[in-house]
Amino acid sequence: MAVLYSDAFTGTNGAAPNAAWTIRGNTGTSFGATIQSNRMRLTTRSGMSYPTISADLLGLAAKADTEQTVTLYPPTLATSVEGYMFVRARSNGVIGSDQWAPQTGYQLWLQKNTSGTVDVFLRRYSGGVETAFGSVGNLPGTAWSPTNGLKVRFRVAGNSIMAKVWVANTAEPADWTATATDASPLAAGSAGIVATSGADSVSRSFEVDDYSYADVPTVPTVSGTVGIARYERTTTAGTDVFKYELRPDPAFTGDPGMTYLYMPGTKPPGATAKLCIAVHGWQNHPSNFLDVLGNGGAKNLTDLLLDAGYIVLVPHFSATFGNADAMARLVRNRTYAYANWTITGTVILGFSMGGGVGLIAAHRKPFPDLRGVHAIASAIDLVRLGGPSSTYELAPDLRAAYGTDAAGLAAASAAYDPQQQDPTKYTGARIRIVTSSADSYSLRPDAQVFLPKIAPYAAEAVDIDSSPALHGDFGQWANPANTVAWFDAAIAAGPWVTTTGRVVDRWNGTALVRQTVERWNGTALVAQLAEP
Repeated sequence: MAVLYSDAFTGTNGAAPNAAWTIRGNTGTSFGATIQSNRMRLTTRSGMSYPTISADLLGLAAKADTEQTVTLYPPTLATSVEGYMFVRARSNGVIGSDQWAPQTGYQLWLQKNTSGTVDVFLRRYSGGVETAFGSVGNLPGTAWSPTNGLKVRFRVAGNSIMAKVWVANTAEPADWTATATDASPLAAGSAGIVATSGADSVSRSFEVDDYSYADVPTVPTVSGTVGIARYERTTTAGTDVFKYELRPDPAFTGDPGMTYLYMPGTKPPGATAKLCIAVHGWQNHPSNFLDVLGNGGAKNLTDLLLDAGYIVLVPHFSATFGNADAMARLVRNRTYAYANWTITGTVILGFSMGGGVGLIAAHRKPFPDLRGVHAIASAIDLVRLGGPSSTYELAPDLRAAYGTDAAGLAAASAAYDPQQQDPTKYTGARIRIVTSSADSYSLRPDAQVFLPKIAPYAAEAVDIDSSPALHGDFGQWANPANTVAWFDAAIAAGPWVTTTGRVVDRWNGTALVRQTVERWNGTALVAQLAEP
């Protein structure tokens, strides 16, 4: 992000703020803006209910996609007295003479409630009409106090409006405090800060510090977008990350048709890219599992994938557990990627249930360019997890995915369950499974049966022991650079060689020529030529 304007409010006490700020509001006794102790002090007038003062950056060019960070110091207020501070973006015009809200724009509201804590709201204004959206109400643990101050990050990017609010000098939260998606995004405008005191007609001072106003990268247009379309973050390596909610195939609605896309700014639609399809676990949600899982481990891996030129699609897999519907969702997403980028190879990153989806895809081969499956804490033995002896809470959903009861699961899942497959179906596959002896789902013993069985046929079948990590812990996402390098090598290696070990040398009249006797065709071993 490019910083458009920043202000530490240094200067002589009593001096006017930098000329970049336009000060407006209900003028009168005590009203004004000055520098005080390296902060900008905004003082409302006395003798008027709800007097307002605003400081807006009207001299800068109008911007649509921006981020503001600022520390706000509200005044001490009695329990019965209201107080408000607003941060606004895409602001154009004002409502009335008091400047408290724009004719058109977005405002983040910080409001003192009767408990002394802070209520947080997002508001949209169009033609002077206010619309509430993205309200989160009370923010526990955040006090309306001039002592500590409130830190704010307010981002408007594409159709997304997002805000974080936390106590200054404490760690910034990972998650946004309030978010909203605007189906009709407003036009570019200015930025600013507003303060309003209560109905008791007393003049009060609000202070502002550490202000920064940055130009957020413009959000590229991506086909199929139906929800969020926003700049998400910049990786440590400097890659801009954009996030979208989309439908790869408009014929599919609801969860079966929903996908989230993480796209590096270096790989807009039309570019040459690598494809990673990330498959979430049974109780995860595709909108955020790569953002929050593993105490940041999944996010670290995602960022490195984006740095390396991957686009990452995260379909909604519900509780499909690798059934025919799950395979169809994989195909729809891969088809969408090929229609919008030049894809050089596809890999699957799966967690828990999602790891099982990847292992099932490895033997069912729903598309020809699958190059590698990295399965973390993977479901491998569906019958053990959902069969008659299972006590796992996921068992009913697993059985439902295959349309059966516990007794019938083995037969119903026979064509999918990795543990039930003829190991030759994994001929040429490149698979890594991350396991841990501490995993509550006892998945490591399953892997220790499965991997040796397929190893004679697979191009690569690796068990990575992440003990003592628990299910989904950071340790299971460790060494993300190695995972990306492995994906890159898998794509570079090209198509899986599906030839079995059965070959013969045959004389062609000049020399002995190696020829295949049998080959896996995706369903069965078929004879390629008669053995002599």
